[in-house]
Amino acid sequence: MNNLLQEFIISIKGVMVHYRNNPEDKNLCLVACSIKNVITDNNENNSKILVQVLEENIPLIYLGKLDKDCSYFPGDGFPEIWQFICTSIDIMTEAYKHGETAVVYDISDMLQGIPDFKYWNSKKNMHSYWKCYIRPVKRKWKLQLRRF
Repeated sequence: MNNLLQEFIISIKGVMVHYRNNPEDKNLCLVACSIKNVITDNNENNSKILVQVLEENIPLIYLGKLDKDCSYFPGDGFPEIWQFICTSIDIMTEAYKHGETAVVYDISDMLQGIPDFKYWNSKKNMHSYWKCYIRPVKRKWKLQLRRF
């Protein structure tokens, strides 16, 4: 794993903090879908679009090196966690479309607490994250989130 992956995770966390504080932000779907596009189909074009969307819609977001290097997706490592993030983004954007800002708040809160990738190899750390952040949201909203 490299520093650009770390920058990507920090940026995702910053985006989720923004949406936790602004669950009615009209640009949520655009930004969330841009993040998902980079995760599911990382190419230079999707990465550049993400940086541009972030700069235009959340100007105070931390981008670090993302705006200089457009090839920062982690590849095949930790597919369960990337799938979890994508599924969570899907749930969040659907909730937004239906005006369910409480769900948007909870999902974004859950994702802003995602540990940095260096902790993903630790079952203990990921269990703690699941127990503190995911389980309460999953139970509250009866969501179908697969354990990683």
